[in-house]
Amino acid sequence: MRPRVHLIVSEEPVFHPVLAAGAFDALAASCDVVGVTRAFGGTGRAGFAKTLRRNLDMFGPAAFAALAAQTALLKALDAAGAAGGTPFSVRRVARRRGIPALASRNVNERAHLDALRKLKPDVIVSSCGHIFRDEILALPARGCINRHTSLLPAYGGLWPVFWAMLKGEKRVGQTIHTMTADIDRGLILAQEEIDLDERSTLYGVYARAVRGAPRLIAAAIEALLAGKGRAMDPSRASYFRHPARDDGRAFRRQHRFFTVGELVRRVP
Repeated sequence: MRPRVHLIVSEEPVFHPVLAAGAFDALAASCDVVGVTRAFGGTGRAGFAKTLRRNLDMFGPAAFAALAAQTALLKALDAAGAAGGTPFSVRRVARRRGIPALASRNVNERAHLDALRKLKPDVIVSSCGHIFRDEILALPARGCINRHTSLLPAYGGLWPVFWAMLKGEKRVGQTIHTMTADIDRGLILAQEEIDLDERSTLYGVYARAVRGAPRLIAAAIEALLAGKGRAMDPSRASYFRHPARDDGRAFRRQHRFFTVGELVRRVP
């Protein structure tokens, strides 16, 4: 019997529409994708304002304005493409493939959990910033797995590529792992490395990770169903929070957040 898979991904117009489309295609041969949850950040105006302030501090005014303009443009293009064109939202990617789409600002809320139970997923795949509590972790028959953009257990937490670049790492990567009550822990199901050099940008590294994610997710589900996975080495574990203003300034002295060409291409 083919496993029933549900995806929970951030609803933003840059990276996750590409990831969702790739994942739907990569899983089509071996799984039934029964739905996707569009995960939104923050709760209400206070949460949204807090996120804006944090990102302004981290990126600085110029980079923040450029990213905000890109986001606004892609959202406008997505709205204008209702009858066709390139989808710049997870919602539209799912609609084109006939996949049911839910929406949630908190994946642990009762309405979302009830909707998930009706879909009867065997596996839930997460690529979002929401913290999963015990009830949703226990909901799918075979478990929840998460995509994290680092070589776990190193650089757990928020903005792992930012911190790895700031600390002078020569490589980063991404990991698909089983989810537990402890954030960014569990068993490693699939992992790949991404080399860094003097030309690397934060945006470019995340774009490379997104391109490789669908294949890695498919491999991770296969490993999960086969009962495979390796334990994380606790001696290598580290955890980071959202960068502060001084961290952003230090990053800008050493690296670039993006190039103009990367913003124009979105995710090449």
